Amino acid sequence: MILRLSVLSAAIALSCGTAAARQPDFSIQLNSLASYTGSGAGVEDTTGIEVLAFDRASKRVFAINAGANSVDVVDLADPANPTRITVIDFSQYGGGVNGVAVHDGLVAVASEAVTKTDPGSVVFLDAKTLAWLGQVPAGALPDMVIFTSDGRYLLVANEGEPSEDYSIDPEGSVTVIDLRHGVRRARARTARFTAWNGREAELRAAGVRIFGVKSDGSASSAAEDFEPEYIAVQGPRAYVTLQENNAVAVLDIGQARIESVLPLGFKDHNATGQGLDPSDKDGGNLINPWPVYGMFNPDAIATLKVRNEVFLLTANEGDARVYPTGDGVIEGLEEGDVFNEEASVKDLELDATAFPDATTLKAEAKLGRLNVTSTLGDPDGDAKFNRLYSFGARSFSVWSANGLRRVTSPIAPNRGLVYDSGDAFEQITSSVYPNQFNASNSNTTRDNRSDNKGPEPEGIAVGRVGPRDYAFISLERIGGVMVYDVSNPRQPQFLQYLNTRAFGNDALPDQDDSGPEGVTFIAAEDSPNRQPLLLVGNEVSQTLAVFEVEALKSKR
Repeated sequence: MILRLSVLSAAIALSCGTAAARQPDFSIQLNSLASYTGSGAGVEDTTGIEVLAFDRASKRVFAINAGANSVDVVDLADPANPTRITVIDFSQYGGGVNGVAVHDGLVAVASEAVTKTDPGSVVFLDAKTLAWLGQVPAGALPDMVIFTSDGRYLLVANEGEPSEDYSIDPEGSVTVIDLRHGVRRARARTARFTAWNGREAELRAAGVRIFGVKSDGSASSAAEDFEPEYIAVQGPRAYVTLQENNAVAVLDIGQARIESVLPLGFKDHNATGQGLDPSDKDGGNLINPWPVYGMFNPDAIATLKVRNEVFLLTANEGDARVYPTGDGVIEGLEEGDVFNEEASVKDLELDATAFPDATTLKAEAKLGRLNVTSTLGDPDGDAKFNRLYSFGARSFSVWSANGLRRVTSPIAPNRGLVYDSGDAFEQITSSVYPNQFNASNSNTTRDNRSDNKGPEPEGIAVGRVGPRDYAFISLERIGGVMVYDVSNPRQPQFLQYLNTRAFGNDALPDQDDSGPEGVTFIAAEDSPNRQPLLLVGNEVSQTLAVFEVEALKSKR
């Protein structure tokens, strides 16, 4: 494995919630243009804008409002003044909207069933007239949707999450909708994971997490346990993140067939430059190496092709399986009463040989409060953990698609991993926001999320500006977007961190964008003002942030 970390500039400029590094000969910077407030803002106990899609012909943004089961249609003809056109109520189509995509005036919206474990559907609309064009069946809990570049196919990640009482665990799958003859004659096929049923032990040995247990005590099969989260397309194949399973599936689009399930392995947080701040009780921003392995658990994924080599870029958020998902969701049960893989290190018995300093490590100011999984780290079953595995890698990674295909062991270095940003996200946010470092969305106390996934990289988009390629990564908790030059995918370079969340005097005027999730890049040729744009959906503040991507040329 070749692992090269971005070296932060010795002179990082700090102002208005931003950090920037020394620029190469051609570079970019994000400039905040506007923040549109979604239709669900101010409604108690609802989430807001999460996922976005842009239609270049109508100059409209379609923004998912998951909490209200609706889609905001926003006029972006003037990117500095996004204006609501209308709000489409999707309650007639299902129990909730989860994803949206647009291709040449065709809008596709993923709609889950009223009972989320039942099969959902995809609703198609005309981007200009907003007329209903058709509804095509999908799998259980359709989440992310994406068109192929030619618009011939729409792919749907059917997450297949269990019911809150874990009595039902539907299969995860990918629906491939053939649109070559239009929506009215669309044909849907399902790419399933049933070929891996009965091979669970083999998959676990290779590093794929399969660990679900239903409320009757029976183990979920591989097909039931896999939960497709996000899809990226490159040519005839698509790459699907299986977030909880710490793996990526490869889909043959034309055949609607899952070719392989590839484990991502684990990140060694004890290596130089790979550390983390594991405690919310250590009194500061203490980012150090620790004897912990991080599960990458990627959410969003993007692809980049350089000289005929395909690279996958992942935002390594982390996610734990806990049911019920909250107190009061099921009467008489509290969060995690049915199934809960989360554990604090202080509550585990650590193997004395592996951790001779266990007592020190279990202190609350050390590793004691760090959330780890109880499903890994005790291979001999003696209830003594000889490894600790935390959720998410607090980073973004670049993988060689060909290299991932050669992974054979979770213990050996993953030959598919060609770059990881290491602890850079925590280092940068600590420098910009020393008093709000690892803050959460509703709790701005410093260190609040240090014991649980840190900044949580959530969304990622790749776009070309001028002669170079760039990655934009959203941080769900503290907020903001990280910008990297990924023209050389094996040696990405940090360029900028910009956060338009209102923390106080160091925030941009009149901006309060909290909980960024979906990230959408608009190329200059598609942009309403002929300048590249970046759109970010903020779930907590229920806002759509609009950034202009300014091209910079060095005067050196």
